[in-house]
Amino acid sequence: MLRKFCTNSIPKRLFTPTYSRYQWRASSSTASAGNNQHQLPFNTSTQANKGSYSKRLIIGGTLLAASAAIYSSSSDNRSSQQSEPIQEEVQKDRFGEIDTSDTATIFARKQTKDLLFSLFILKLCSIDFVTKYGPSFLETAEKYRVSAPIYWVVRRTFFKQFCAGEDFLSTLAIVDRLYASGLSSILDYSVESGGGTEEEYEHHVKIINQTIDFASKHKKEAPFSCVKLTGITSFSLLEHMTSLLRYQQSHPELSLPWKEDIENGRTPTVTAQPSIPGGPTPLSASEISELSSLLHRADLICSLAHNNGVALLIDAEQTYYQPAIDLLALSLANKYNREMPIVHNTYQMYLKDGLDRLERDLKASQKKNYLLGVKLVRGAYMDSESKRARENNYENPILPTLEETHNNYNAAIEMLLDNVDTTSFMIATHNEASVKLAYDVMQKKNISPSNEHVHFGQLYGMCDQLSYAAAAQGLHVSKYVPFGPVESVLPYLIRRMQENKGLIGRTQKERQLLSQEVSRRMWHEENKEKKP
Repeated sequence: MLRKFCTNSIPKRLFTPTYSRYQWRASSSTASAGNNQHQLPFNTSTQANKGSYSKRLIIGGTLLAASAAIYSSSSDNRSSQQSEPIQEEVQKDRFGEIDTSDTATIFARKQTKDLLFSLFILKLCSIDFVTKYGPSFLETAEKYRVSAPIYWVVRRTFFKQFCAGEDFLSTLAIVDRLYASGLSSILDYSVESGGGTEEEYEHHVKIINQTIDFASKHKKEAPFSCVKLTGITSFSLLEHMTSLLRYQQSHPELSLPWKEDIENGRTPTVTAQPSIPGGPTPLSASEISELSSLLHRADLICSLAHNNGVALLIDAEQTYYQPAIDLLALSLANKYNREMPIVHNTYQMYLKDGLDRLERDLKASQKKNYLLGVKLVRGAYMDSESKRARENNYENPILPTLEETHNNYNAAIEMLLDNVDTTSFMIATHNEASVKLAYDVMQKKNISPSNEHVHFGQLYGMCDQLSYAAAAQGLHVSKYVPFGPVESVLPYLIRRMQENKGLIGRTQKERQLLSQEVSRRMWHEENKEKKP
């Protein structure tokens, strides 16, 4: 019945494996200069073709939603699915090949309707119009109080593809299903701070602690949780701290008592800070008090994680906040990473100082005798970083070419594997070449695929072919699983999509594999029907 629906109802050109109108230009991405090399653009089509293409997407999406409603056994099909113990035998200590082309194996646990749904959503995400104008469209809908029908649609499309659910119960169903397929989960309550009150910060801490508590009860399925420090303090405090830390780098004679307190595990005292002739204004008494509150909140979170054996991934921010976050993260790691790796700071390899920063912190951790926790990413704030650099007339902190970013990232992988006994790290990437490089280096260095210090991660709803293929070789692979109320989580997801246009673009291979598997199943079913 599903085959007949797919072949008779959905326009064939909608899910064709040939993508001539938005053809991938990987070869040209490294040939042109400038920051656009990180974005790996698509070719454009004529306006007429775009209009026709969009109409087919809308029609296909409507039909696909109807298909999901017909074949779902409940309002949320995923939450009704029960997890099963994984049956496949994986390579725990032997090295095989990470094969992302075997669609029958990769998508074995996915129903055909789920493959079609993912295919449609990922295709939609590759359209620049969606990621460019989505936020303003939602803001307008909120302004005129007509957002309810928009969120109704989003909940059943984008949210369903990229988020686990709106609460812990619905999230658990996804966590169980991923674990049954050999994947762990990185839990993230992806609600950003509303900008500012103590009540909001305390509420966010409460939710993070609930997430840690939830993860502690499902440690095998969800060994990681996330924390975003901008969710528990003000942007202005982190930015002011960063400006002072940067000024001190060029003026080492400058004393910052609050920095020394943090580095030595003390709470900064509310005293008048010395003035800085010709430099930034010192932290005010109220800012010192706010900093003390931030340290208290962060310590509560890390203490709970440590007591429950749950690893924490601290999200990266823009460079005008990051040095302050680094200071806090390293102080917390020094306290809580003595016996086991709990605190993991994020290192962005598209930054010019990214590799040097990682090497500096690695040496410092080894000197102080604690495990350095690392989440390794390429970077997620290229647009905002480049724009701010232009507007304020300072050097862009991002590497000028994609190739340099790749080189930085791969060098960081080798550095971490060289120090695998004194580090714990998450190689968070959708780049197949980087995952295979790490796997090859592990083989050469005789590091077991099941080594507890080496983890790999991809976003939920994307890059399944790489996740499942890597997990099949015994590697520790996790999916980054955002959850929270749809109206609160969606703006975060859209901004993430905007900042990762190159990442969305790379879904072309995944779409081709999804289309290939759907075609294979339909052909197989048709042949079965023809047999006497």
